[in-house]
Amino acid sequence: MPAHIARPGGACSRWRPAALVTTDIIALKLTLGFVALVPAGDYAHGARDRYPMLEAAFPMWLWSGWAFSVGACILTGIAWQRHVVVWLGHTLGAGLYAILSVAQAAAAFERWPPTAPVTSSIPNPVWALCLGGLAVGAVVAVRRVRSAPRRCPAVRGGGAWISW
Repeated sequence: MPAHIARPGGACSRWRPAALVTTDIIALKLTLGFVALVPAGDYAHGARDRYPMLEAAFPMWLWSGWAFSVGACILTGIAWQRHVVVWLGHTLGAGLYAILSVAQAAAAFERWPPTAPVTSSIPNPVWALCLGGLAVGAVVAVRRVRSAPRRCPAVRGGGAWISW
């Protein structure tokens, strides 16, 4: 079947997801490295109340060390410009966050139904920071889309001209 028939509205058949530029990739990796250090600090200072079943399975120093090794591998790999070290950090992080997400789901269902909205415990400055970050990201994304070269012809769809 021809591409203009197979895709709705005759959209360009050579669509690819947006490619990140080097500065985006480095910014994302730095963010992931620093974000991994937050639970490391929590666990190093004995924060125990989030996932009681999981945290009881191993000592807190082990969870802290694992989270710290994720952040340290990513940040050190970027500083040393060694792909294998960054890759190791991301692999360790994927394992840690998979375990933490399962534990968070188990803890959520343990306290079901909730007595208060989860969002009520988040301070307003944190909400403002998150929404500000989303707004900046949206502005950057729109500027990139508008300045990107058009690879596909404009397509008529939905009563308006849509161009990719």
